[in-house]
Amino acid sequence: MEDILFKATVLVVDDEVANLKVFERVFRKEFRIIAAASGAAALAAIVDTQPDVAFVDLRMPGMDGAAVLAALRQARPETTRYLLTGFGDLSEVSALIAEGLCVGVLPKPWDRETIRTAVTAAVPTASRTAR
Repeated sequence: MEDILFKATVLVVDDEVANLKVFERVFRKEFRIIAAASGAAALAAIVDTQPDVAFVDLRMPGMDGAAVLAALRQARPETTRYLLTGFGDLSEVSALIAEGLCVGVLPKPWDRETIRTAVTAAVPTASRTAR
């Protein structure tokens, strides 16, 4: 029987709803997108979904990106986590990577190919069979 390829599930967390809508519009044909406008919404979403990859904005009101990344690591350690940021505080970003909260940082505004490459690296083609 032929393997059925699945769309990688991508969680994107950003308090700017416009960013979420653009992300969904750009990637909805390639990936299953779970959009969350807050850290609390992201944590609620992972109860019912199993994101393969998460892209989390650093600066958000309430639960910031570092707290979301820590909670995601606790709840779903197998999810590959990336930080999205428009800010250049390298010491903070380096600390998050060193703590193992994320595997890397992507600048905002994000680049389509960079996102595709990150998802492809996290979810190799060989493992993209039906769950």
